[in-house]
Amino acid sequence: MRPEAKAAKSLRTFFTMVAVRIVLDQMCGSRHRQPIYVDLVDFLQKNPIKDGNEWLSALMEHEQPRMRMLALRVIEVRKIYAEEEFDWKLAQEKTMIAIQDDSLSYQRKVLEMTFDDGKPGVDNNSSFDEDAKPVSQARNVVPNVKANHVADKPDEQPVAEKPEAKSGDLASKNKGKDQKGKDQKAKHDKGKV
Repeated sequence: MRPEAKAAKSLRTFFTMVAVRIVLDQMCGSRHRQPIYVDLVDFLQKNPIKDGNEWLSALMEHEQPRMRMLALRVIEVRKIYAEEEFDWKLAQEKTMIAIQDDSLSYQRKVLEMTFDDGKPGVDNNSSFDEDAKPVSQARNVVPNVKANHVADKPDEQPVAEKPEAKSGDLASKNKGKDQKGKDQKAKHDKGKV
């Protein structure tokens, strides 16, 4: 049996349960319950709904004609509910969201167990910060920062190290060009004075 056929069978049983609930609610008037209400509740207690169609078949074979008529009423309510009331699109969306949430939860548990030596729920005093920024945001940190920040001087900021220039390095070439430009500007400014 294909998964879709199994799902359809489960949905038929679900719709049967919903229809029985609706019919029971309809039988509860504002003042009193109809006498058949008690008979249907007794039937439900003796025959719980495990398979919607089998349960309806058993109700159709009941010795009391009013119970057989009640089975027809449940069948009609089930059909109307499935066609007009049940939101199939919403059910699909909620199912997919639940599956995604479950997947993330299980994956998180596997990772936690991996890092906690296979023991679920063990903290091991780890320094994991749930509010930490994702790795993609954490990469925006300034590179080559010296670790000279002292805890007792909170106003000091870490100092960035300047990379050493190599002879063929682009930074050293640009440094030479910058110096030439400054010298030329200084000569030009002297000539104006």
